[in-house]
Amino acid sequence: IHLYKVSRDFIIKIMKILSEAEILRRRPVWQALSLLWLDNEVSGFYNHIVEVLQQSAYSIDSLEQIYLLEVGPVVYTNLLQVAGEWQGFDSDWLEKRIMERLNKTGPTATISRWLLRVPFRFLIDHATRDDWQIIRQRLLLQ
Repeated sequence: IHLYKVSRDFIIKIMKILSEAEILRRRPVWQALSLLWLDNEVSGFYNHIVEVLQQSAYSIDSLEQIYLLEVGPVVYTNLLQVAGEWQGFDSDWLEKRIMERLNKTGPTATISRWLLRVPFRFLIDHATRDDWQIIRQRLLLQ
């Protein structure tokens, strides 16, 4: 899967299937991936992130979609701030923001999802792309 490819079907699928059990399964993945957007040196988190992602049993393609379509859109602005969050995002806040975004419907949601495909993709992953590629490679080697 190409880093810039956004799967509309994936968005629709996750909006329909996120049961409470699936949310519980995703929660540690969301938290681990959110570390990539901390206003801090994140390479020290690589081993932890890889371990959490391996334990999740999601495919690499699914993890990349979660990285780009669930976590990225709610935390990317942290790296655009003068003094962003550097210790870690509150897990309840993170889950709430992700779920709010995934549950949006109507024209605003459609426009938001379209913007993720091309114009704002750079903002979401420009600072984390290299980190994600390192983590992705480590996952592939396991």
